[in-house]
Amino acid sequence: MDGADEQPAPGVGESAAAAVTEEIGEDIDPSLIALIDAVILADRRLATYEFDTPEVTPVAPQEQMVLRHVHRHPGATPSQLAHHLALRSSNTSTAIRGLEQKGLLTRISDDADRRTVRLHVTDRARRGISRVHREWHAVLTEAGLDQEDLGSAARAVDRLARALEQDSR
Repeated sequence: MDGADEQPAPGVGESAAAAVTEEIGEDIDPSLIALIDAVILADRRLATYEFDTPEVTPVAPQEQMVLRHVHRHPGATPSQLAHHLALRSSNTSTAIRGLEQKGLLTRISDDADRRTVRLHVTDRARRGISRVHREWHAVLTEAGLDQEDLGSAARAVDRLARALEQDSR
């Protein structure tokens, strides 16, 4: 099945838009609520996606967030990580410890300030992340999303994340 004939899942798309309009009125753009609902659902499905390969070490959802961030921002400090991901320092420490125990993350003392540690993913983590990216690529390709769809979705979700970050200050 190519997905073109499929109806949106309950709570996503046009059905959600109609429910939102009825529930809160015409002054709220229902497509914004539908976008947030779709992002939350997609996040949950991605977080619980199971990889059937030894290249991918199973990690908790919070550890996934930490690992992705450190992969994109090598040398980040735990406090930078906590701030960017909106995590409590205790939750950040727990995730870092778990990833270290799994051999996916290392702490390296900063040369300029030995009290500061910098976080880096390991080669094992890089191999696992590469495998995850290949599998996600296959899923998105199978879903029929083209570069234009993906670019638009990425820009919209990025704007949403930035707006939420600014609003939480």
